[in-house]
Amino acid sequence: MVRPTRSEQQLQTKSIVNKVKKVMQSEMDKQTATTVMGNRISWKVYNKMRTTPLIDKNTTRKRKSETNTDDLPPPKKRTHAGNIGDMMDVPRLLEEARAWPADQVINWSEVARRYGVTKPNGGQYVKEVLATFGIIAATQNHRPQRKPRRARKVLLPGNPITDILRFFYGDGPAQQYEAGNSIGGIYPCVRCAVDTDTIVNLECAFKCQTMTLQERQRFVLEGTAWKKGGMNIYDKLKKAELTEELQVRQINTRGMNKKQMDETLRSIRAGITNLPALLQCCPTADLNTLQLGRYEVCPVEPLHDLKGHFANILEESEKLLSENALAELKKVKIAILSKSTLRCSDYRKAIILLYIKFRDNKFDKEYEELFRTAAELSHLLYSQDEKRVPKSILALHNISFLHGMICVQLFRDTAPPRMFGRYFHALISHSPLFFRLASMSALNTEDEERIFGQAKSITKSTSNYHVEQVIDNIITRVQVENALLHGTNNVDKEENSIRKLSKVAGNRYNTIIGYSMIEKYGPQFQVHLERISDFLLPGEGVWWRYIPSGIEFMDGHAEPEYQQQGPMLMHFRSTSMPDVEMYLQQQWEACVFNNTVLPLHNISHYASTDEPEAVSDASVHTSQSTENPNVISTLPYSTTETDTSSNHIVVQPQQSTEVQNPERKYKTTLVKALEQLVPHSTALNEFDTLRHMLKTTQPSKTERVKMIAKYEKLHSYFKQKLKLVIQDEDTQTDLKRIA
Repeated sequence: MVRPTRSEQQLQTKSIVNKVKKVMQSEMDKQTATTVMGNRISWKVYNKMRTTPLIDKNTTRKRKSETNTDDLPPPKKRTHAGNIGDMMDVPRLLEEARAWPADQVINWSEVARRYGVTKPNGGQYVKEVLATFGIIAATQNHRPQRKPRRARKVLLPGNPITDILRFFYGDGPAQQYEAGNSIGGIYPCVRCAVDTDTIVNLECAFKCQTMTLQERQRFVLEGTAWKKGGMNIYDKLKKAELTEELQVRQINTRGMNKKQMDETLRSIRAGITNLPALLQCCPTADLNTLQLGRYEVCPVEPLHDLKGHFANILEESEKLLSENALAELKKVKIAILSKSTLRCSDYRKAIILLYIKFRDNKFDKEYEELFRTAAELSHLLYSQDEKRVPKSILALHNISFLHGMICVQLFRDTAPPRMFGRYFHALISHSPLFFRLASMSALNTEDEERIFGQAKSITKSTSNYHVEQVIDNIITRVQVENALLHGTNNVDKEENSIRKLSKVAGNRYNTIIGYSMIEKYGPQFQVHLERISDFLLPGEGVWWRYIPSGIEFMDGHAEPEYQQQGPMLMHFRSTSMPDVEMYLQQQWEACVFNNTVLPLHNISHYASTDEPEAVSDASVHTSQSTENPNVISTLPYSTTETDTSSNHIVVQPQQSTEVQNPERKYKTTLVKALEQLVPHSTALNEFDTLRHMLKTTQPSKTERVKMIAKYEKLHSYFKQKLKLVIQDEDTQTDLKRIA
């Protein structure tokens, strides 16, 4: 056999290499660039996969083994540079650097020699010190950085468009920073001034005064602490600063120590720690000129609120359930909640499954109702915008109230404070009101939360960790994965699984509130009715009706979504939360002062002493009892028999002339009293101010004697005037108690 020549061997080798190249190129053509980016393969790995068959591994291994490391010189030992503060006078360097013009060219080596830096690359040490303090200067041989391309202005024909910010989109603690509120603490809500001790009392939580961003700005600017700046302008104030802050707000600080002044200021500001975030650069600017007049920080974020609240429910229920129910609860937790990373969707599945188990096995009835209302609450909060209709708004009001009352009944005495914290308050108090303006699913941050894990995985496997390339790489690859490879969103998949589980649980029926709950929790139920007053104004038979077991609200799946009598659906484009609150107050006043039958046994009507309302023409059904003259009865029934064994109230129709003749109008003794109190409102205000100052402040002995004398004088004046104008004993007794 004739041995081939060297040139023939080279041609054979070249042909083999070309064949391998063609095979590899055909294989790599199947993996396009978009496919590579969608599979989280870096370009370095891609090139390695493409060129690996062309490299002889045996030859590479042989060359590495033949390399003798003993012949190489030992590596040079690197010395530590030391503390930069000991090498140069940093304060003097900063003072000089701040005086440099912006366009001055700096020789960093010369600066380093001038400040005694003898190390190699001393100019680099100086640059690092200045960069630490945020001072930027041009170098002698600097490279001009590429300026980012500016977005082109697109001019469209027609009317100019002005953007108006409406809602803050995010969760805590970004919510608190956006509103200038404290993170945690005893005032956790960014919308109202409720404290952690009052959240459990739904009557106070529903009636708590809300604060807009304008009111928060006005409160901060009334004082002087905002001028010093900082994240928490009221933190670590000195005694002189506390005194000045309180005296500017017309609060007497005489005789108060620093601790008392700090507590007084904390109670006044009710969680306010700073100006809203968008006003940090311009504290005194008008919000309307900045297009922020209707800007609101929504205190509800269903993703984290539902997750935190459901976690608290399961933890507390585990302590109180019976043996069989506890075993079923543990099975559900092992099946669904045993993962290392738990999402809100996992808790929603667990709650629905627990409701099904408790309903089928007939476990504790109270906890079955707890899980049912929790499941319906999550369903309404995650519903789409097209499902936001008057019926669903009424349903969310009723379900949130029922769920809140059940939680109070079951966990008030045993649960820790976190059970009735920010999550509970946001879901029960604020979510129904904000649902009137926008769908809660639109305020969810679920997609944004999920992108963190995806971005972390992409950066770890495909990035070189250069700051200028990380963000672009993440955005590009996320879009490729979502659009080309993974067209179905994970959120949609989980929503479909939850929707299938909800079908097993059954459809939602009308909400029924029993007479026993109305009798036991009358004030809380009245405040709940005030929040749905626009659904009560059309009258009985439209959105609610009487049944033998209680009050039935027609908000189930079989009821119509709209009623011809109203109310109309609101939208955030034309309505804000202050508008909603004022609208509900007007609707409630119309219900009370018109001939409207309300699903409530008694109405407690509160009138302001500054501007008492003329309610003498109120056409509501009044009670025949004179024990509580400031209570108005509205239900056409009376509770005559009570079954103490089952705690069930037997309701019988009330055959009275008031119900039979609804056109007749009545006046209560409270109305008469209010009419007589109008001329004496100034004395009442003075009397109330003195009483408050005697309780909260510590005046000197002389001032206290004067205040007590004035207090007694006003008290006797008030007492005599009431005796002169009102002769009814019951009314006198009631007004003395009010005073």
